[in-house]
Amino acid sequence: MNPDNAQGEAFFNQLLESPLRVVISVTPVKRIMYNSALAARHMAGTVTEEELGQRLGSDAERLNAERDRRGLERR
Repeated sequence: MNPDNAQGEAFFNQLLESPLRVVISVTPVKRIMYNSALAARHMAGTVTEEELGQRLGSDAERLNAERDRRGLERR
């Protein structure tokens, strides 16, 4: 916050030093876009599989694991 101010830098570092502070790191592994027009057509059953794109293996695994847990048919 204060790259040219040693006193300001020291204050900020002291402010951040806390045994209760939690630091998390997020590494994005998937980008999920939302297309409302495509979603509406999908809900209406008027979109093709080609328009939806290839389903990732991880998506199918998670979906079927949840369906198994709920006693539903696999997809």
